[in-house]
Amino acid sequence: MVAQRRLSQQVSANAPVQRYTVSRDSKHNMSENNQFAVSTEKYPSAIFTRGDAVPQPLPGGLKWTSSGESEVDGSRYTRYEADSSEYDKANGPGSKQFCGKLARGLTGKEQTEEQSQSEPGGVLYDKNTSPGKETGWANHYAAVVLKDGGDHATFETAVGIEHVWVGMYGSNRGQTFKYKTQAANIERLASMGTIVMPGKTRIEKSFLDYLLCRPGTAKVVTKETVVHLGISPEEAQQYQTEMTEWRDSGKAPASEYMKKIVVKLEAELESLQ
Repeated sequence: MVAQRRLSQQVSANAPVQRYTVSRDSKHNMSENNQFAVSTEKYPSAIFTRGDAVPQPLPGGLKWTSSGESEVDGSRYTRYEADSSEYDKANGPGSKQFCGKLARGLTGKEQTEEQSQSEPGGVLYDKNTSPGKETGWANHYAAVVLKDGGDHATFETAVGIEHVWVGMYGSNRGQTFKYKTQAANIERLASMGTIVMPGKTRIEKSFLDYLLCRPGTAKVVTKETVVHLGISPEEAQQYQTEMTEWRDSGKAPASEYMKKIVVKLEAELESLQ
């Protein structure tokens, strides 16, 4: 494994260095020293651990229940399912809350400075995930429950997504907390669509723009006002392509939106080295 990583570094200085890896069947992401694995499905609820590694319970009401063993790449891992019923009973479903409230409630910690690394029991925090896109996520939080080298397993939720799930973040390009949060944010912005309202006068339209904090986005179309809540499919495709190209080769983006994002992503990578 070490030799493979060294070889990947020699192939191209711009190629992403894989700290966590993907299992041979592509069903799990595996941490740096194979201490834990997380399913690659959309919203996983379990962590698979090996040896002495165990996900940390959180004092606000998160427990982990062992549910037998599973095989990942030929090794036996213990499966731990997240149990947040104690938190839900006291606070309401975590899946219906915003990420910061859940992270603070579970850990008892108020995170105010950005960080993409933390010991278990701490919080990862990205203070600006969506520059210039006011309807996107302004920030994101995730409670850390397990760490292996530069890799973190988290328990989290997000506005507009009615799930709680286990996340996995690394310290290399395309794997970091800020990168994955931004990728998910673009996907969410693309799904938000538009609102069609009755026709407005120019003054009413301007006031509507003001209320939605998106100057100039509402336009009068005959007798209707069309308000774009997120981003167009064309914008989403461009941003996603530019993120992938930057991740895979370090190529600089062309769009102004992604230029701002990449500055932040590169600053994050530098801080993680």
